[in-house]
Amino acid sequence: MRDPLPSNTYLDAAPDAIYVADAEGRIQFASRRGVAMLGRAEPAELMGRSFREFVDHEDVHLVLDMLRDARRGPTEMRIHPHGGPALWAEANAERVASEDGRASIVLVLRDVSRRKRAEEELLAAKAEAEEAAQRLVRSLRALEREAATDGLTGLWNRRQLEQVMAVELARCRRYTQVASLVLLDVDHFKELNDRFGHDAGDRALAAIGKAIARTARATDTPCRWGGEEFAVLAPGVSAIAAVRLADRIREEVARADCGVPGKVTLSAGVAQLDPTESLEQLLKRVDLALYQAKAAGRNQVELAPGRGDSPEHRLFQLVWDPTYECGDALIDGQHRQLFALGNAVMDEAMSGAPREVIRLRLAALLAHTVSHFSDEEQLLERVGFSGRSQHMSLHRALVDEAVRLDGLLEGGRVGVQELLNFLVVRVVHDHLLGADVAYFPTVAAGPPGGGREAGPADGPK
Repeated sequence: MRDPLPSNTYLDAAPDAIYVADAEGRIQFASRRGVAMLGRAEPAELMGRSFREFVDHEDVHLVLDMLRDARRGPTEMRIHPHGGPALWAEANAERVASEDGRASIVLVLRDVSRRKRAEEELLAAKAEAEEAAQRLVRSLRALEREAATDGLTGLWNRRQLEQVMAVELARCRRYTQVASLVLLDVDHFKELNDRFGHDAGDRALAAIGKAIARTARATDTPCRWGGEEFAVLAPGVSAIAAVRLADRIREEVARADCGVPGKVTLSAGVAQLDPTESLEQLLKRVDLALYQAKAAGRNQVELAPGRGDSPEHRLFQLVWDPTYECGDALIDGQHRQLFALGNAVMDEAMSGAPREVIRLRLAALLAHTVSHFSDEEQLLERVGFSGRSQHMSLHRALVDEAVRLDGLLEGGRVGVQELLNFLVVRVVHDHLLGADVAYFPTVAAGPPGGGREAGPADGPK
């Protein structure tokens, strides 16, 4: 039988470890370097031993693959020599056949431990460098945030807001979107500082900053403009809606505990971004509106002339009139709130706000309307209004229509025109100025039997 390999002398001189194994992986031959790699002194110590005995248990499947395939390219595996440290080897295998037809597997292994160590050290160094880079990025971000944040209030500072406003103004120019700026100033802050000290003034400013932050939307950018002035940039918000935002902030600050005796109030100016003007022109307009709010007596909001203050915009605002009052304080107050909530829905719809925002406004309107209808029906029963049952049917129809509109909004199948028709025509014109007026004389006359009974609307005497 002819040996399938060259002479032992030639194989022993090879720089790599060479083995011949049968189809089951039992060693039939090992070169001099092969014997040394497995930690043995003589080839006889390896004869008949399974090559898998010397391979890490997690890499045994690699050996099985090599025995199964006719030819197997470079495969890295861990070898455990007898009595020595583990090493990494790169193995190649090829199936050969002797003259009697028996198959043998020739395994050629090269010790690559040094290269693997270098690779592992390189990977470790790379991981360490990446972690150092991430730490640096986090530190830079922290420094950037610190540089952009007001240390006293935790709000953004003026420099940061000016950068955001420049971007927002460019976006408004490109996509014809709306945004508004609210500028707020603490009323009589110098007197507060003179009377209670600068530490008290700082506490008040910090409390005001927190009140502004919790009142503003997640998409707004509130900042400390400087000194006792604050600002809020409100993207996607028309001027009229921004006036209501400023009012909410003013009311929140008035309710807040600012760490000084008495109530702290704000004056505010509001301006809608005009794509045709510069940032400097916008700031002049909103600053003038703030000055007018202060000159008019403070603790109020003024809207700057320009975008959002046009006759076309105000045409779609529900304006309350005293002639709409029925004489019951609770119902009249609810009707005024209905106007305010209806305006909020129309403002968001006309400003192109996302339908999720419009749905939130409509949900608030619907919740108020349901509560109002319940109180109104109790009033009609108390005063003995003869058309109460028919009026209740009108209430149910309006609620059903509002729910239908909400469903269409969710699917993106309702437009501004349908919302305007529902609010202006159905709610205000048909119901409040039509059906509701029918019970006004009955409310004025009082409950049957004479003598007006005290109800929830009357409040304490």
